[in-house]
Amino acid sequence: MSTSDNILCSVCIENLAYSTNDDIKTHFIEYFEGNKIVTGLFSLVNFEKDNPIQSLVHNLKYGNKPFIGNYLGKVFAEKYLCKLNESGIDTIIPVPLFHSKRAERGYNQSYQFAKGISITTGIRVCTNAIKRIRNTETQTHLSREERNENVANAFKVTHKNKVTGKRILIIDDVITTGSTINECAKTLNEAGANKIFAGSIALA
Repeated sequence: MSTSDNILCSVCIENLAYSTNDDIKTHFIEYFEGNKIVTGLFSLVNFEKDNPIQSLVHNLKYGNKPFIGNYLGKVFAEKYLCKLNESGIDTIIPVPLFHSKRAERGYNQSYQFAKGISITTGIRVCTNAIKRIRNTETQTHLSREERNENVANAFKVTHKNKVTGKRILIIDDVITTGSTINECAKTLNEAGANKIFAGSIALA
């Protein structure tokens, strides 16, 4: 991976704040326990400013460096391989971007992360089961309540047969309040998903 040495250096990777079991448990209770739709959470690292993860995520989303997502997906899969197998997850669904945003960026960063997970685990990635039907504004500076309102009814299942009865891992790049994942999960649950898990590069 010579073209990415300046981004994915061993020093940077070693200095990431990897999520612990306690981190996962705390964030799961905060984000998902109340809705009783998402039944499990997996995340690679905790998002910290001035930590290498901030630069990695920024370059993945805005620096035209999709390989970062692929690489972090493989690291994520290696970390959680046993737990992912035990969960029986059979489908990975990356949170979809609105079509104009995807065209502008050139790719969906969550798909790139999901692709890396799939390469290591063999779990298939499904990109056309659900779509974003509204061009929601960026969530970065919104409160939790504003985020919930922003993504309300923003997703629609387009191929119900790819959702019904499936054990799905929804993938996002960074989970800050859980609003986007919860809205996706609600939509998938209404379409008959068997079980829904959340996964991310980072927890904020």
